[in-house]
Amino acid sequence: MHSVIDGITHRGEGVARINKKAVFVPFTIPGEEINIHITSENKRFSRGRIKTIKKVSEDRVEPLCPHFYTCGGCVYQHVNYDRELKLKQKVVEDNIKRIGKLDIPVNPIIGLENPWRYRNKITWHLFKNTHYELGYYRYDDNHLFPVQTCKLIPEIIETISNKTKMILNKFIVEGCTEIIVRCTSLGDKMLIFYGEELVTLPKDLIAYLKDYTDSIYLVNKQTEQLLEGKKTIREKVSNINYDISPLSFFQVNHIQTERLFTLVKELGEFKKEETVLDAYCGIGAISLYIADSVEKVIGIESYEKAVIDARHNAKLNNIKNCTFIAGDVEKVLPKLNEKYDTVIVDPPRAGCDKEMLNTLCELQPNKIIYVSCNPSTLARDLAVINNNGYNPKIIQPIDMFPQTHHVECVVLIERE
Repeated sequence: MHSVIDGITHRGEGVARINKKAVFVPFTIPGEEINIHITSENKRFSRGRIKTIKKVSEDRVEPLCPHFYTCGGCVYQHVNYDRELKLKQKVVEDNIKRIGKLDIPVNPIIGLENPWRYRNKITWHLFKNTHYELGYYRYDDNHLFPVQTCKLIPEIIETISNKTKMILNKFIVEGCTEIIVRCTSLGDKMLIFYGEELVTLPKDLIAYLKDYTDSIYLVNKQTEQLLEGKKTIREKVSNINYDISPLSFFQVNHIQTERLFTLVKELGEFKKEETVLDAYCGIGAISLYIADSVEKVIGIESYEKAVIDARHNAKLNNIKNCTFIAGDVEKVLPKLNEKYDTVIVDPPRAGCDKEMLNTLCELQPNKIIYVSCNPSTLARDLAVINNNGYNPKIIQPIDMFPQTHHVECVVLIERE
């Protein structure tokens, strides 16, 4: 079947139309003419693969990674980076209009000077055929495949990963399903063996690996056990130090993280007498970054170990005007008797609970700053906030995750 790619989905798939029905085709670029092999159909749409490209986009490039067309991680390596940014910009704009029903201009996306090897954390799936392999899921199914190289991670993480795989094959490791490797801009490195049923690791395995990393952890569904080295690794953003535990969230792109935090500070236009609520505060990353601009910050976070990290990080930086509370935002927020000048919301990909947003708006902060990693749930939540008497004023996308379909946005919202 012959068709023209005339759009892009939030997952980075091209959209063609055959008999008025949408067909989603990965690894295509709007404007290309292709012959399509249909791989699946339902009532509303079909999925397909490229058979041949009749008209090739001038923006098509050779992927850098040998695993690109197999791997489920990257979706834009076949597109030059300038066009990738434009496609992501369009995805944000389309979601705001289609889902949010809002007519608001979106600022030009902030890209990255070098869109490769930016990730400071990788989670490998550990599996075994004839020997142990580290891998990812394939793009179009739930099967794992071995990965020899990943162009999104720094060479130090790739080196630690390859050494770990090589040494693992000298041992039998029961119950380990994931290997997580983290590093920081300060040079700290952490290696984490994870499995819900993982109980122990061979001592000789740890002895082999300790020279390649600063920390080695065993993590299962009940505990985080330090096996070797430092308890945390340290990251620094501007003049703020952050100690990070094994499973605590921290942004994976150091350069763009500083830009994001600075943008929050600039959009907030904070004053020394203001009180700020930081919902979904994690290890206190944004809270501590803005603390010198306000009177008080209250952070709420559901992951208790991250709250412990946040309190530690406040002491580490001698910051005394931040309070961190462990609990679900939806449950904690109604119990706090505070007046907030600004609320910062940085939820997971699923976005915010509607009732929480309604409760938040009832507190009548002057501003809400929404940090999102999912344009679809962002648009949905902006519609709820807008119905509560708040107007989005500035929408600023930031490309935290080059080559993938993910895009971060920071939104300034003001009370009518």
